[in-house]
Order: sequence, then structure tokens, then C-alpha cells
Amino acid sequence: MRARSLSSLSDELTPTLVPESPSADADTSYDELVAFHGIERERLVLIHPGSHKDAPAWPAKRMTLNRKLGSLIAVLWIGLIAIGVISAWQNRASMIEDRKEQLKTLVGEAYAITAHFAELADKKTLSTDDAKKQALDVISSIRYGKDGYLSINDSHPTMVMHPIKPAMNGEDLSTYTDPAGNRLFVDIVKAGDQTGGGFINYLWSKPGSDKPVAKLSYAQRFAPWDWYLVTGMYMDDMQNAFYASALRWLGITALLGAIATVAMLVALRAVSNAISAANWNWRWARRIAWRTAI
Repeated sequence: MRARSLSSLSDELTPTLVPESPSADADTSYDELVAFHGIERERLVLIHPGSHKDAPAWPAKRMTLNRKLGSLIAVLWIGLIAIGVISAWQNRASMIEDRKEQLKTLVGEAYAITAHFAELADKKTLSTDDAKKQALDVISSIRYGKDGYLSINDSHPTMVMHPIKPAMNGEDLSTYTDPAGNRLFVDIVKAGDQTGGGFINYLWSKPGSDKPVAKLSYAQRFAPWDWYLVTGMYMDDMQNAFYASALRWLGITALLGAIATVAMLVALRAVSNAISAANWNWRWARRIAWRTAI
């Protein structure tokens, strides 16, 4: 019966006439039958798996559609989260750059005021002491934002003018440190000595508070009077803005990720149903083909 089955199957699959098949007894190998009939090994095994003891093993299972789609969803979520974090961080960096430009502009204005009074002193329109006093009066009155001001110290460093903490005026600041241990006024002198001025990060309390918070300042030296013009902005509000931006991006990421995940799961179900139907039809077709071959 087996010999007739293989021979009949060969007749169905091969369009040309072939000589009579050798007898398929127990000693007849699978390869001999395949070579004689010219039937591809994969086609024969596909129609009747396990038809001979020498038949090749089924190929190893590949990654299933569910696993592929699961991997795609994981990559999607990772990508969306990465985009959200990068966007929030770039927004923070942009805010810092904007503040740096504002600080440089404010110090530049104070520098121009100081240079104006120094010029009056050079022209003998004012004495040097009067010119300095008037410059200090103008600069000490400058306010911006909620708590912005300018201060002045010299290279020693000694405080020349602090409008919020006047008790510091004339104080030796060479050993003054913030709660983090930064010798901030020594750092201010170093930053101010740079070409065009420089930035400093340290801790300082806001007006009306004793709690130190992060502050970014800019300093520039006015060499004729050995003044270091300084102003800074507190960074705690920017940190809050960064966290708010990160949460906003996280919400957008979660919404987009959820929509994409649902869409992919719906597509997966539709594809799985289609594949299941196709497999069912293929099994019936294979049975009919085998019975016909017999």
C-alpha cells in the first residue's frame, strides 16, 4: 500500500510520465524514492509528514508572530520614552542658555553704567569718589524679575556693594563658603577675570529666606576700578519647570504608546485569525490530496 501511495502521489505531482517506481519495500530508502520520482523532499514531507523513517526532520521553529509584535511594541515604548526624556532635557538646556544670555545682558548694562561714570571721572566732571558713589547708587537700585539684583566685589575679594545684604559691605570674603563648601567669591573673581566674563554655580539664599538654593551667576571685571559686577538667577524654578515638562512629555508618550499598542494588538488579532483560517483550509486540502493519492 505504501509503494502505491508514493507512486500515485508522484503521478499527481509530476506532470511528465515516469518509469515504474521501484518497489518500496522495507529496504527502499526515502532518498531513492525521491531521486526516482523527482519529487522535492519538502513537498513530499509536507503532504504526508513522517511517510518514511529516513524523512528529514522538520525545520526549527522561528519566532512567532506574537513574539515579533511584542518585540515591536517594546521597541516602540522604549523609543517614545527616549524621545520624551531627550525633549525634556533639551528644553531644560534651552532654558539655561536663555538665562545665561539674560545674565550677560544685565551685567553688560551694569558695566556700561560703570564705564559711563568712570569716563566722567576721567574728564574731571566728577571726582573718582563721587563717580563711584553715583555708579553704586544706580547699580544697587536695579531690580529684575521677582528677586533679581546686582552686587559688586573687588579682587581681594571684599564686598563693595550688596543691595540685599548691606551688612556684608566691606567684609573680607576670601574664606567665605556656601553650604556646599564652594569658595564662591574666589570663584567669582576667577570667572570675572576671563575674557568677557564667566559663569559660576553655587548655593545662595533668596531675599527674605535663609534657605540656600542653587544659583547661576555671571561676573565681569571692570578693571579701572577693580570691580567685579555680578548678577545671578535662582535655578529652583527652572528645575520645577523641567520636571513639569518631563511629566508633560511622559503623559504624551503614554497616550501615544497606548494608542499604538491597541492598534497593533487589533492588527495582530486580525492577522492571527486570518492565519488560523488559512491553516485550517490547508489541513483539509492536504487530507484531500493524500486521500486522492491513495
